[in-house]
Amino acid sequence: MEVKAIHRSEVAAFEGEGWKVEREIDGNRVVMSRQPPSKPRRKPTCGAFVDIDITGHWFVLRTPYDPDFVDELKTRLDYSDRKWDRDLKVWKVGRGGWRDAAQLLNKHYGEGKVNYTEPAQAALTELMEDELDSPDLLAYATLGVRSDAPEGVIHAAYVYIESTYLPMAADELQLRPADIPEQDEARDAYVRILKHRKILPAPAVAGIIHQTKYEALVRAAREPK
Repeated sequence: MEVKAIHRSEVAAFEGEGWKVEREIDGNRVVMSRQPPSKPRRKPTCGAFVDIDITGHWFVLRTPYDPDFVDELKTRLDYSDRKWDRDLKVWKVGRGGWRDAAQLLNKHYGEGKVNYTEPAQAALTELMEDELDSPDLLAYATLGVRSDAPEGVIHAAYVYIESTYLPMAADELQLRPADIPEQDEARDAYVRILKHRKILPAPAVAGIIHQTKYEALVRAAREPK
């Protein structure tokens, strides 16, 4: 903040430049202040290219400075998926945050302006293959859990869904919550997650899956790829 002590006769002129009266000093002088004008944000040079490399589990982004890109990167990516390397002057993005980072690079620098080194391209191809091999997010949404939920939470969610289909004295359709998925749909989602994570079903549901079309899938989950 800028502060000045001026004569009362100059107040009008200073107010026209964004100054405002803070207090009186005496009958002839006042104290005025204003916020300094903000500096324009520097944008990257038109046509600038971005280079992407890979170091360990991190994608390395060498980009021209763009304050809007930096702000959005910090907002959209969790701190565990991004870090600034002060020595190299580059951003490093983890594999979990790469999809969002790639969208931001295209948005702020333009599609076709991103160059990948051969190792980075190989890592990106491997990442995309892993995503194709993973159960889609719909499987987790069907069970009502997050895609990074612990094994016990996934088992518990499925046991709860199956419990709503047990015989009941009253009309089970009236008692079952509206957001409970169909029984086959829930079993399908549960087994897909088991297979991908290479884990066995919880003891409480092992009998439910036994001797069904899901048994082969669960058995395949035990076998190494």
